[in-house]
Amino acid sequence: MFDVMTGFFGAVGTVAFFAFCAFAVWIDYRKKKDERDATHQERMKALALGHLPQDAEIARTKAYASAAWAAGVIGLVVPVVVVVLAVAGTIVAVLHHEVGENIGGPLMVAWSIAALIMLVAILRSLSVIRQLPRPSADAQPRAPGRERPADGAPGSAEFQERRLEL
Repeated sequence: MFDVMTGFFGAVGTVAFFAFCAFAVWIDYRKKKDERDATHQERMKALALGHLPQDAEIARTKAYASAAWAAGVIGLVVPVVVVVLAVAGTIVAVLHHEVGENIGGPLMVAWSIAALIMLVAILRSLSVIRQLPRPSADAQPRAPGRERPADGAPGSAEFQERRLEL
């Protein structure tokens, strides 16, 4: 009888635990759904008014920062790796050369190639960083296709009349 009761209470405890977990997940789902709905409504309202939503500007800023970081890391890592490989090659060449063998010429060629690779990597990464468009906090561009003609623009009154006729 004791074993049956232990098994029963263990089963009830397990069911209660998983029911609590399911309830917590359901509450979290409802909260996130409400947040997504509010964000969607805000985005649709901004588009209806002809403004870009703020999250697009934030995502664009993060993309620019990510691209700048990537270019900077490449501009730093590539020269370091090339120097390490050139030093390792120089050490191997010095340790394994024959007596009377001239290794100055090949080492100068190897280091010249390494310097050229480093220079190109650094200059190209700086060029990429410089060419990245900077997001401006002041300018709030309108969404494409939402440009409204000025009041004195020719044809705007005609367009308004045709629209009213329809």
